[in-house]
Amino acid sequence: MPSEVVVLQQHSLKRTPTYGAGQEVDVTALEALLGEIRRTVAHIDWLEGYVAMLPEWAAFEDVERTWDVEAESHTAKPAPGSLKYIIAIERQKRLNGGRVRAGVHPAIQQLLRERQHLVATCATAIRVGVALDAIEMAKSQGMALLDAMREFATLANLDTSDPNVVQMMASALERVT
Repeated sequence: MPSEVVVLQQHSLKRTPTYGAGQEVDVTALEALLGEIRRTVAHIDWLEGYVAMLPEWAAFEDVERTWDVEAESHTAKPAPGSLKYIIAIERQKRLNGGRVRAGVHPAIQQLLRERQHLVATCATAIRVGVALDAIEMAKSQGMALLDAMREFATLANLDTSDPNVVQMMASALERVT
């Protein structure tokens, strides 16, 4: 058996799961959100570059499809406002009962969807970040209160390792919260 076949067989046995299925990932919710934001921004950047390279006539996919059916492969696409472009639009109107169904190019549609997704993901990340900030603030306030109680016990010459003192501190804490 040739060595290439053995390598291919070994590779197929060690194949990674499809689309991440079965993989364990140690990530917090905030890290996942920030990662999604980064990926979405990268998608948007790529799509903006792609859309910027589209010719003007390509923005409306139905006009483009009509022209593609009639055009020869070596013929250039019509420029907006040209006679050929207007004829393509008029033929499209006739096919659709007097109206042009000008659909937006799929890349532009995807760009708009990615932007909406980015806004939604950022809003979620902001809410999560605010919630995490509130949790951190509550934790620090709790620690400050506990430190103040320990300091008071020490100034009052109480032994903070004595179970009775700890019980009194816990009881006082329950009354104020």
